[in-house]
Amino acid sequence: MHLSLLIPELIWPEPRDQEALGGLDCPALTTLLARGRFARQPVQAMESLLVTESSFSRADGPPPYGALRLAGERGSSHGESTRPCYCADPVHLRFHDDHLLLADSSRFTISMDDARALESELNSRLSGFGRFHVASPDRWYFFPDEELDGEADAFHPLSTVSGRRIEHLLPVAGKARTLHRLLNETQMVLHQHPLNQAREIAGLLPVNSVWFWGRGRCRPVNGSATSEARHRNIWSNDPLACGLARAVSAAAHALPESAHSLLHESAKAPSGLIVLDPLSRPVQYEHSAAYRAALEDLEKNWFSPLCAALSSGRIREVKLSSTTVYGTLNWTLKRPDLYKFWRTEKSLAEIAATLAKALR
Repeated sequence: MHLSLLIPELIWPEPRDQEALGGLDCPALTTLLARGRFARQPVQAMESLLVTESSFSRADGPPPYGALRLAGERGSSHGESTRPCYCADPVHLRFHDDHLLLADSSRFTISMDDARALESELNSRLSGFGRFHVASPDRWYFFPDEELDGEADAFHPLSTVSGRRIEHLLPVAGKARTLHRLLNETQMVLHQHPLNQAREIAGLLPVNSVWFWGRGRCRPVNGSATSEARHRNIWSNDPLACGLARAVSAAAHALPESAHSLLHESAKAPSGLIVLDPLSRPVQYEHSAAYRAALEDLEKNWFSPLCAALSSGRIREVKLSSTTVYGTLNWTLKRPDLYKFWRTEKSLAEIAATLAKALR
């Protein structure tokens, strides 16, 4: 009867942005935030928080995000290889005002057939490095023949670099020589491919690079958790969340359309982790209208019914967690907390202003 919601980028990063926050009315959310017990932790990637919430842990290094995500892919064999595995997601790089900007696949459309064509060319031309694998048009993987130079976190998770400058985030050639050379060779193959040339002629963004991140071996995915699962159920459409569920022996479920559906479908009061990620892309690419629309949808379909379920006693506790520029934010609310009316509700703009002021 305890539900934890992981909602990346819940609070807009610019408190004074009236287009994003002005007049934004989310009464259930503001009630949950006002009455909940608040805690703030350092800034971290959404993937890192997801690993923490799932209770997956390894004693021998960073989480193998690539292997975990691959294990959660639909139709995956859950351990295709015992070799290291990277996420190698397709991206578009461009220069703007002397800065190198990265756009992830949310900024362009690529079909599965086109992704397979690029995969085939990469594997033909770069077989000496390893093998690319396309699981979906926007999620690719790379299996190196040998351990590449550099640390496992030579590349930051894609979620932390989408829509941002990346020239200072690329691996240093002297410290990651093979990985740096692989990236250069990959970009050359993609640049020369007729499919990308046709995309440019058609006015479409070319897929001119990949982003390698999350190196780790597939083998540890099978029973690698060193602690008992915090959540017995995980609801998400994110393959990484599904792979983590499998790794800690939790039940993975497709994300329902709303909390109404979740509560209606469960014979018993549901308990577990819910991953809601419609706000990340609007924040990453500074689309205030998309942020407002996504937040209003969350208010209608999740925050309002969960607030009502908490009030009625159907569920006993709700926890909201979010990775933001202000830090990792957590609000925990039990049923009696709803009646602490002396805790003044604030608008999201006021909450953002308070958080920003605390960082100065």
